[in-house]
Amino acid sequence: MSLEKILDHINEPILIITADGKVRYGNEKWLKKFNYRDTKINSLSINDLVDKAAIKDISGGIETVLKSGFIEVQNIPIINRSGGIIKCNCSFIFLNNDKDIQSIILIAHELREVSSIENELEAESKLNQDIIDYAPFGVYIINTKGNIEYVNKSMLKISNDTYEDFVKINVFKLPSYLKSGLINKITEGLSGKYFVVKELTYTSQIGNKTTIRNFVGIPLIKNNEKKLIIIVEDVTEYKLTEKALRESEKRFKDLILNMADWVWEVNSEGKYVYTSSRVEKILGYESKEIIGKTPFEFMPKSESVKIGKIFQEIVANKKPIINLQNWNISKEGKRICILTNGVPIIDESGQLLGYRGVDKDITEEVEYRKKIETMNEFMVGREVKMIELKNEIKKLNEELKKQRDT
Repeated sequence: MSLEKILDHINEPILIITADGKVRYGNEKWLKKFNYRDTKINSLSINDLVDKAAIKDISGGIETVLKSGFIEVQNIPIINRSGGIIKCNCSFIFLNNDKDIQSIILIAHELREVSSIENELEAESKLNQDIIDYAPFGVYIINTKGNIEYVNKSMLKISNDTYEDFVKINVFKLPSYLKSGLINKITEGLSGKYFVVKELTYTSQIGNKTTIRNFVGIPLIKNNEKKLIIIVEDVTEYKLTEKALRESEKRFKDLILNMADWVWEVNSEGKYVYTSSRVEKILGYESKEIIGKTPFEFMPKSESVKIGKIFQEIVANKKPIINLQNWNISKEGKRICILTNGVPIIDESGQLLGYRGVDKDITEEVEYRKKIETMNEFMVGREVKMIELKNEIKKLNEELKKQRDT
C-alpha cells in the first residue's frame, strides 16, 4: 500500500512538500477542505497556499523540521481556493524515505470553537475507530515505551494472537523484532520518521504464525505524546501464488524448450506474436524473423492460396485446427511439410483473439510414405505385367498345340 493511499484515508488535511516548499501531494481531505479538487496542486508551492504574513513562519518550520524531524507551528492562515482564510496549527514531520528528494509531511489542524471541535472529534473518532477496527489490513499503535496501546481485529488474525496477549507485548523486548530489524525502524518512527518495510517473513512471538508482511510506520502526536501507527499488510497468499506462478511458468518454458515441435501463437490477424526457438530447427528462421509475419508468407504461392482458404473457414467458425498438413519453404529453400494443430483463443465476450498451437515437421514421414506408394505402384505394375506375360505364353502354347494337332 502506497503512502498516498494511506494518507487519503486519514481525516486530516495533509500535504507532502519538498525542502524548498514545492507541493508534491495533497490528500483527499486537503483537496476537499481547501477546495483544490480541480487544481493540479503539485504545480503550486506552499507559499501559494498560505497568507503572505505566514510565509516566514512556514520557512522557519521547514528549516527546523529538517534538523529535528518534527515541529508544530501555531496559527497559520491557510488560503482556500475561493480566497478565504482558515487558521490552522500545522505539524511538520520529516519524511526520509526518499533518497533523492527531502520531503516533509504537513498536517493542518483547523482552529475553531472548542465545543464544535469536541463534538466533531467525538463523531469522527467513532467513525475512524470503526474504520480501523474493521479494516482489511492490520493496525496497531505503539507508545514511546514500546507498549502496544491498540490493535485491530485484522492484526490479531494475521498474528494468530488474542487481544489480551497482543496488548501485553513490549516491542522493544521482542527477539523477533530485534532479529528482523523492526526495532530500529520503530525507534526511527517514534522520533518522527515515516518508514516502510516490504515482504518481511515474520513469525509472531505468541501465536507462532509465519506470514510475509509489508509494514508501514506513521508517526502520530496524540495528547502531546509521540506514538507510532503500524499498518501491516499480509501478502503471504499473494507471494505464494506468485512463487507458484513463476515455477509453473518455468516448467512450461522448460517443456517448450525441450519439445521437438514448434509452439506458436498468432493474433486475430493471423500474425505470429509468439514462437518457440524450435522454429529455427524446422524452418531455419530465428524467432525474431517470424514475429509479425503470417504462416502463409513461408508457403509456396499455390499452397498459400489453398491453405489460406481452409484457414479462413476455420476462423469464421472459430474451430480448432486439426492435423492441417501444409508445405513451407525453409530459409535455405528446402520444401518442409508441416502438420499444424491449434486451438482458438476466445475472450469472455466470445471474440476471437487468435490461435495457439503446435507445428510438427513431418517431411521425412511424408517422403517415406511417398516412396512406399511409389514402390507399391511399381510392384502392382510388375504383377500386372507378369499376369499379362503368363496369358501371352498360354495363348502361344495353345496355338502351338493346334498346329501340332493339324
